[in-house]
Amino acid sequence: MYIIGLDIGYSSAKMVLIDEHARISYSNYRLHKGDAAGVIRQFLDEASKSYPLSQIGYGAITGTCARILGKSKEINIVNEVAALVEGALASRTGARSIIEIGGQSAKYITGLNSDDRSRIKIAMNSNCSSGTGSFLEEQVSRLNLRLEDYSRYAARARTIPRIAGRCSVFAKTDITHHQQEGVPVEDILLGLAYSVVRNYRVSVMRKLSMEKPILLAGGVAHNNGIRAALRDVLDLDNGKLIIPEHMDCIAALGAAMIARNDMLHIDLEQLGSRLNRSKGTIDITEDGTTLPPLSLFGSNDSSGRHRIVDTQTRSLDCYLGVDVGSTSTNLVASDRQDRIIGFRYLRTHGNPLEAVRSGLKSLEDQFKGKLKVLGACTTGSGRYMTARLIGADLIKDEITAQARAAVTIDPDVDTIFEIGGQDSKYISIKDRVVTDFQMNKICAAGTGSFIEEQAKKFNIPLNEIGRKALVGFHPVNLGERCTVFIESSIAAHLASGAKMEDITAGLCYSIVKNYLNRVVGQKKVGEKVLFQGGVAYNQGVVNAFRCLTGKEILVPPFFSVTGAYGAAILARESMKESETTFKGFHLESNEIFLQNDKRRKAKKKRVSRFNRSVE
Repeated sequence: MYIIGLDIGYSSAKMVLIDEHARISYSNYRLHKGDAAGVIRQFLDEASKSYPLSQIGYGAITGTCARILGKSKEINIVNEVAALVEGALASRTGARSIIEIGGQSAKYITGLNSDDRSRIKIAMNSNCSSGTGSFLEEQVSRLNLRLEDYSRYAARARTIPRIAGRCSVFAKTDITHHQQEGVPVEDILLGLAYSVVRNYRVSVMRKLSMEKPILLAGGVAHNNGIRAALRDVLDLDNGKLIIPEHMDCIAALGAAMIARNDMLHIDLEQLGSRLNRSKGTIDITEDGTTLPPLSLFGSNDSSGRHRIVDTQTRSLDCYLGVDVGSTSTNLVASDRQDRIIGFRYLRTHGNPLEAVRSGLKSLEDQFKGKLKVLGACTTGSGRYMTARLIGADLIKDEITAQARAAVTIDPDVDTIFEIGGQDSKYISIKDRVVTDFQMNKICAAGTGSFIEEQAKKFNIPLNEIGRKALVGFHPVNLGERCTVFIESSIAAHLASGAKMEDITAGLCYSIVKNYLNRVVGQKKVGEKVLFQGGVAYNQGVVNAFRCLTGKEILVPPFFSVTGAYGAAILARESMKESETTFKGFHLESNEIFLQNDKRRKAKKKRVSRFNRSVE
């Protein structure tokens, strides 16, 4: 007699056959690409050539997507963690802990003991792709490589570049920077493996004890880069990291063991019939919540919001604000009355210095070299380096700059929603003063990159997303998912016949849900809310805010450059009659600036060391 164990995850399907003595007779692992039922049919056909299916009397199924088969009476569903534990113990490796890294899930189990299961402790990843196989797969696809070639490339790496591991979108930014600096793809792949392991340690293992040896399970166990990173980061040399023969089928083995021990019967003939009828697509759609059409909540809010009054009669004395972010670089020139006389909204493209240089030259050309800067202020994530590049008089954080612009535009504002390319901000204001604020944690869900990534995946121009979303009459509920995981939800809805306009409407709702729950949380939303940042061009997102908050969300003038506008105002307030240190519109090249900047930092470090020695 044989016992069957099945494990169906978001990305792959696994099957194990054991005999009555718990010896593995057959095992297989395969990516199902949404057709899990089809892959299982293939497994059964292959196994039947050597093992009569009529002799399979017991069986069980486990995994994140086990429900596609487990709703029937033909096979029992067993708990994933219990299956992993039983599979690890059945491997007889002496492991005390389990690291399991799957396509969209990651688990850490410690305290293994075949005689006493009461000490077992468990930790799992949240609804985020960091620390999972999907994170790696997403980055490899961006590098135009095959996942199966990962180990071969990573083995040739000579360095380990630092790459963000908490978010797939932010990792892409780091990879782009490394590529621009000429870092070999082999090194980037090894750096990715280390980022996954470091994040796994922080976000999955957390404070649980590390009892060794540790068994590595899951399809990612095939990746030699991950193995090397685990040994290094977690200090698992000298046999402390166990790679069992059937590393990718441990949970399936555990399901078979549970079926054997608990005598869980299986009707394989009926199961086969059910598989033949089933499409087998993974259903990861959210609950049945109905979302109203976005067209009900307004239109054309961004139209005419960047109109500059004729500057011919104005003085060309100005204050310059520069806001450098990971996605966009913005410049604003405003006069002594805080009226904007010129602005630029530019893509950073991984090169903020060149974006600033380009913006300055464009402004100079527009005003034929007659623009006179009386003071300059930088803000944004690149504010310090940009300040050194242009000779800024002032450096201010993004919260201060965004708030200063908002209260200048509308003195009665009490709440600011600001969504940029890779960060989001909530700001609460009372009597023109910031009283509370919050920024997104290291996650792109709830930022502009969230929608931009999906627009690229489905080949929809970014500026078409908002328009398309407004014609969706039945927005799909995609919930609050990671930018990587959301693709699985979208694929499931498309397979079920959802229209792309309803998908795009669902994306607009999703970014707002992520923002409200991850950034705003329990904080107060006032009565005069300004929506600032480039994402406000997207009418679908504006309307989703109106629907989900019940507030009249306002899109202010110059909403896409409010950070730079606030910086310009702060420069005016700070300078008074002081002489500016602004270097002018013609700046040194990137190479010369970076060389001089390194020398300046080295000199500062030497002076600091000297001062300490004198003290």
